[in-house]
Amino acid sequence: MSTAQFDTVIIGTGQSAKPLALALARAGWKIAVIEREHVGGTCINVGCTPTKTLVASARVAYLARRSKDYGVGTGPVTVDMRRVYKRKRRMVESFRHYVQKTLEKTANIELIFGEARFRDAKRIVVELKSGGTRELEGKRIVINTGGRPAAPKLPFLHVVGRGPEFATAREIALKLLETCRIAAEPLTATDLAHGPVAALDPLFPVWTIASHDDSLPAVVEAAGRVREAGATLVATGDAADTIANADYVLRTPRPPSPLLSPLLSVVPGQLFAWAAARAKGLDPDRPEGLAKVTFAR
Repeated sequence: MSTAQFDTVIIGTGQSAKPLALALARAGWKIAVIEREHVGGTCINVGCTPTKTLVASARVAYLARRSKDYGVGTGPVTVDMRRVYKRKRRMVESFRHYVQKTLEKTANIELIFGEARFRDAKRIVVELKSGGTRELEGKRIVINTGGRPAAPKLPFLHVVGRGPEFATAREIALKLLETCRIAAEPLTATDLAHGPVAALDPLFPVWTIASHDDSLPAVVEAAGRVREAGATLVATGDAADTIANADYVLRTPRPPSPLLSPLLSVVPGQLFAWAAARAKGLDPDRPEGLAKVTFAR
């Protein structure tokens, strides 16, 4: 198998691939760009572009339903999700096609579809999508393949909630244990202060659920003690941004009544448990050893 020579080989067509390839090609360098599936990487195909397109449709529906607030009369507002998704696909394909054509028509750039692996420090073998293999050698090789979720190394964590959110803390802790085998203990803010706070250290994560209700001051105080202990602090809920110096903050929408907060604040926990299970190679929809029905004797 003959080896094709390039000044630079770029593996993956994420956000940096196109400007880098164009800049080097215009400088007279011979460039090979390798892509396994779709040109454009995460952002164009499954990240920014499709997400923002869906959000734009949601924004239009929101404004249309509030049109009377702006003195504009409309009829009933409906959302056709098939058309929303069709528009999303059209936007993704348009962006992807533009990047691909730009690379293909630029002098000194060869776009190769296939899966790359290193033969040695300078040589790449590509399993071509069309069949067969090619060997490339580059003076410089750029790895632009992006990343994957890593399984969190969390042996144990506390989930803190108070008032209606204590039920949320219990649900998140149970979900973490069931789906991704992370031992999590639900606590109220008072429980945390009576013993567990003494065991906290920089490697010990604490998840606080902060919502706009009467229990918020106690949760804020508990989060402050977590911060003083140097533990990793996660804050979620519709008042998450009131938790000072949290390492990770995800604020959920504020519902019309505090009693409805758990319906929204449980979602980050469910999504985290799902992602952690997938990162560990577990099936979050079929937790091992979990029976939906148990019999007491």
